[in-house]
Amino acid sequence: MKARYSKHYSITGEQLHWLGDLAQELARLVETVCKERIGELEQIASGGMQEDRGDEGGGLVARG
Repeated sequence: MKARYSKHYSITGEQLHWLGDLAQELARLVETVCKERIGELEQIASGGMQEDRGDEGGGLVARG
């Protein structure tokens, strides 16, 4: 963190572009994961699925 506040810190346009691309990809991944989870929670709320909190980290199982 100290580097960006240093008067000696510099970044090239190429480095900045690379970081921007990386940040965009991260944002896309986060959006995908969040939308999937919201969909799962909506199914649980509507009574169509039940969340499984097993050893494998969770998941959904059909009710019935």
